[in-house]
Amino acid sequence: MDMSGKRLRTIGGKYAEGGIYHITTTHDRIYCTNIYQNLVYCCSMTGEDIWTFTVQSLVNPRGISADGDQNVFVVGLSSKNLMMIQHDGKDSKMLLSKFDGLTSQFPYITIETRNYCWFVM
Repeated sequence: MDMSGKRLRTIGGKYAEGGIYHITTTHDRIYCTNIYQNLVYCCSMTGEDIWTFTVQSLVNPRGISADGDQNVFVVGLSSKNLMMIQHDGKDSKMLLSKFDGLTSQFPYITIETRNYCWFVM
């Protein structure tokens, strides 16, 4: 969409299905979560699939952000955890869990710079 509100491009397919609520971008990628299917999608700015990520320990993925290296950080609302997904979508690591005190009803995160990340929950 441009500054006047004119739609420049639309991405359809699975990205237009229900359940896509949380979206973030980097300079060349779009990341989004499907809260009903517990999926994290990565596509190019033109809508070409790059990877799809799912793991049993991430339930109801909500807040999402990416760092300067295109690693993705996503919060599981029901699983009460914070996961980092590697830039290629092939590996992940749980950074925080409910055992670390994550109990927020509305977890969101933000990544500010390449070297530092701040979590807002």
